[in-house]
Amino acid sequence: MPSSPPRETTCESPVFVLTSSRSGSTLLRFILDSHPELACPPETTVASACASLLRSWAVLEDAGSEGRPLNEVGQVPPAGIAVVQSAIDGLFSSYLARRGKQRWCDKSLDSFMFAGLLAQAYPQAKFICLYRHCMDVIASGIEACPWGLHRFGFDPFVAQYSGNSVAAVGAYWNSCAQSILSFEQEHAGSCHRIRYEDLVTEPEQTVSAMFDFLGVAPAPGITRDCFSMPHESNGPGDEKIWFTDEVTPTALGRGVRVPVAALPAPLMKEINGALTKLDYRPIGPE
Repeated sequence: MPSSPPRETTCESPVFVLTSSRSGSTLLRFILDSHPELACPPETTVASACASLLRSWAVLEDAGSEGRPLNEVGQVPPAGIAVVQSAIDGLFSSYLARRGKQRWCDKSLDSFMFAGLLAQAYPQAKFICLYRHCMDVIASGIEACPWGLHRFGFDPFVAQYSGNSVAAVGAYWNSCAQSILSFEQEHAGSCHRIRYEDLVTEPEQTVSAMFDFLGVAPAPGITRDCFSMPHESNGPGDEKIWFTDEVTPTALGRGVRVPVAALPAPLMKEINGALTKLDYRPIGPE
């Protein structure tokens, strides 16, 4: 007899990683995806999809009236949330069934922009807020784009700081960090902060605390075993992970070679404000 298709699973408490690019999210994805209860695919841009669905719903709801299409996500009516949930649950239920797991995770780089909508659509969702020191993100971003900044969310900031790659990536980091910090403050009970520096210097301790926050079983050794487990590769993510076989702190401190003077003073002040909140060393001429 032919085998029956896998039974679809609906997840009410997905896990979203809120972060900037070049901050270790692909490493974190491998770790999450290696847990027996969690499935974390390549970047799906599901948050942008939710916002697009909501805008389409709002246009149709307002059609023929004096209402205006939704331009910004505020408090969403239950009918709009139901549209978003139905579509996203359909996508991820099939994915979870294929993977044989209970909860899905997403580490798309656009999630921080629509975190408020995600929290409304999934009130029981958990958010992992992943940060990395701004100067190391700048160094990594420029290294990843040696022929000119593009991808990774940099493009809007390149136009703002034409000819200044340091300022462009710095402004990008600041935008991400400020948005995520604000969301953390408003949804403290749903958020867990991880710094990339702690993830690579104390991986088992850092991941153990994360799993405890997520309410899943402990998984000792997972930061080592995650590299030998299969993961889907057909999707966006940092390609370097496929040539990595262990968690190491070798990428720390690369930002020391970035010329601080390239950061405009007002931008540096904002960046330092965020760094201080994250218990990072601020930057300056010294």
